[in-house]
Amino acid sequence: MTKKEIISKIKKIKGVDDSKAKAIYDAGFTSVEKLKKAGIEELSKIKGINKGLAKTIVTEIGKKEAETKKVEKKKTEKEGIKEKKVEIVEKELKKIKPKLSKEMKEKLDLREKMKKRKPEFLRYEWFRYKRLGMKWRKSKGIQSKIKKHVKYRIASPRIGYSSPKEVKALHSSGFKEIIVYNANEIKKINPNTEALRIGHSVGAKKRNEMEKKADSMGIRILNRGAST
Repeated sequence: MTKKEIISKIKKIKGVDDSKAKAIYDAGFTSVEKLKKAGIEELSKIKGINKGLAKTIVTEIGKKEAETKKVEKKKTEKEGIKEKKVEIVEKELKKIKPKLSKEMKEKLDLREKMKKRKPEFLRYEWFRYKRLGMKWRKSKGIQSKIKKHVKYRIASPRIGYSSPKEVKALHSSGFKEIIVYNANEIKKINPNTEALRIGHSVGAKKRNEMEKKADSMGIRILNRGAST
């Protein structure tokens, strides 16, 4: 804080004018925190300030400090209550599960088990050239051992590794993902079997509106609060 700002704050105290405020500042009380720590005897030594005025300065500073603390507490309490409410709502909305048949649930469990057992597919000669990277590419050539599925070579994708057809494109929660770009498209979603994913190009204002509408309809949002 600048000198003018501190002097203007000191002037707000009853009985303190420009000359007295400057005298207090020049005496070494260059901040409000230093004034809070100051005693009556220290302040009464300053020219133009008697013990009576020193007492009023100390009491008023104490009152203002208590008021600011109360205001800060109220703000923090309100913010805490709001945050708790938001957390509770978000938790409740995240718990929304799809209404699936027993067969579909069994197939979802089977898909999870298959994923755990599925090997990591690596491209041909991934270990030799760093520039190739770790992404899968189909092996080429008549003599390729990976293409022939020789046992001592690494595994390559084949139909036996694929998950059940009915649950192949579903989200891990069991919902069918639907990408949405505006609020009107939310009306078409079935909350029992479908969940929405807000498009990456949607802005913050539009996203908030879409989230509120989805919450009112009881639809699960897969990328809630994600940055665009």
